[in-house]
Amino acid sequence: MTETADRPLFARQPIFDSDLRIVGYELLYRGMVGNHAVFENGSEASAQVLINALTEVDLMEVVDGKRAFVNFTLDMLSAVPEFAKKHLVIELLEDVPVTPHLIRKLGELKARGFTLALDDYGTRRYPRELLNLIDVVKIDLLHVSPSRLPMVVESLESFNIQLLAEKVETLEDYDRCRVLGFEMYQGYFFSYPQIISGRSRGSDRHTILELISTLYREDVQVRDVVGVINRDPAIAVKLLRLVNSALYRRQRNIQSIQQAITMLGLNRLRSWITLLLLDKNSDRGSALTELSLFHAFFCQAVARETNPPMADAAFTVGLLSCLDAFFDEPMAALLKNLPLDTLLQQALLANKGRLGAWLRLGRFMQRYSAQQVSENALEKLGLTREKLSELQQLALQEVSAAKSVLQGHSEALIA
Repeated sequence: MTETADRPLFARQPIFDSDLRIVGYELLYRGMVGNHAVFENGSEASAQVLINALTEVDLMEVVDGKRAFVNFTLDMLSAVPEFAKKHLVIELLEDVPVTPHLIRKLGELKARGFTLALDDYGTRRYPRELLNLIDVVKIDLLHVSPSRLPMVVESLESFNIQLLAEKVETLEDYDRCRVLGFEMYQGYFFSYPQIISGRSRGSDRHTILELISTLYREDVQVRDVVGVINRDPAIAVKLLRLVNSALYRRQRNIQSIQQAITMLGLNRLRSWITLLLLDKNSDRGSALTELSLFHAFFCQAVARETNPPMADAAFTVGLLSCLDAFFDEPMAALLKNLPLDTLLQQALLANKGRLGAWLRLGRFMQRYSAQQVSENALEKLGLTREKLSELQQLALQEVSAAKSVLQGHSEALIA
């Protein structure tokens, strides 16, 4: 969502799991000007974030019903709101002195059902009695070098702790942490913090959702798509540049939106425009686009092998599998605006049905090999292990080819 108002309340930055699905947001202090945290008193800044989140806006709407990570100083630990404990993660700042009083206070909060996180781990030592109370450890990649990172991770192996990598700024950072077993990720590589100050939706976001909704209507006509695209010149230019590229062989250049859509066909347009629009709308588009492409091509390949009539639906489910991460909004809310078949909605929302099973498998195969799929799962799928491995490689090849096309025309598509 796009927030615009006179007074920023705070910023939120999404936190992703290993499948790049949003599992929570960190709420960050922001001053009156710019997307930066400038303050003199840490307690006052953190308290202001929490007060604004609980009184000025609907916290559950801001975090989409997920967890809210909020920085807590020692002073604030005595004023934790009881009613928010299912969604509030108490993030202990790295400069809080470790004392018997702190250990006792954290133990009380843990007993009351709160989730405890430790910020900026790796820059100081903590006693075992404190780490035994912690649920999530955040490791700042700007403060822990790549060479030290494995040792820092190893030091936490004996504790029942989830690892969260913060300040993830490159694909190399993400890949390195994924190999080491991190379960959550946060940083500029995925998304910059968004200012929360109102609930108004920008026209650009509205146009994007309207276009995707129009493309997925069962009775969609070319004129319907033209009508939406013509309201956003930037999208129109991107489409024309795409179809006028060397990717498509024509006798002459396309000079109108209607010509472009007619030449491409609605099915091909639906796939490509969805990717381009999502990438346009997201500062973490590259990683999510690649993930969506793998899900789409893999689900399609499995469908072609086991149930060919469902191949198009399987591709669509995979393509839309990261929609919530692209838009920082719940999948259920986004699907209300998309006229998808019930089977597709159930697959996207709850992994239900044959489509849902293929999508769940696609998410697994994006990270693991066919050797790690159980015999029972293979039997239900009707696939051999060798065939599954072959389909995985085919999907990876399709992703590579699609990325080459997107990268080859990136200047035209972004300009």
